[in-house]
Amino acid sequence: MATGVREVKKYLQELSEEELQEELLKLYKKFPIVKEYYQQELSQDGGGLVGDYKKKIRQHYFPSGRSVKRPRAAKTRELLSRFRKLSPFPYDVADLLLYQAETMVEFSASKGSGNRGYISGGFNSTLISRYKEALQLIVAEGLQQDFMPRLQQLLKDARFMRWGTYDGLLELYIQHINKNKEEVAVG
Repeated sequence: MATGVREVKKYLQELSEEELQEELLKLYKKFPIVKEYYQQELSQDGGGLVGDYKKKIRQHYFPSGRSVKRPRAAKTRELLSRFRKLSPFPYDVADLLLYQAETMVEFSASKGSGNRGYISGGFNSTLISRYKEALQLIVAEGLQQDFMPRLQQLLKDARFMRWGTYDGLLELYIQHINKNKEEVAVG
């Protein structure tokens, strides 16, 4: 039988303060995700955990000592999902989403010959999806001014990308940030 929130609340209310502290420490030691959560919760700005996750994303696209031919979206999707569960800060989630999109554009440029770049259907979809998620969160939280330089730089860096990738990113930017296509200055 599954234990619900009500049963857990009742159990926790029956514990003394010392027993409750022991219970939390036991969870902290036993479950890595609880440890990560408290590291994030107790940090002043969340920067430490964000930095760790940025390193993991970068390592996925640029592993040290070897080359990645086809990065898999499932790995980074798992990292982002885990981070969302841990982070109480929408700014940090938006930062990580945008960082993945930036890293994907950099990866594409590193694989290209001339100005063509690497792209596949799945890669293209993931890149556009991450950029869209970042834009939606940035707008929902009113963080446009904090992220504007990076949003525009990503568009500049992605201009070389083929198969409608740049057009898709630009369209998302226009939809979410700048409603007038003529005013978009990314050149």
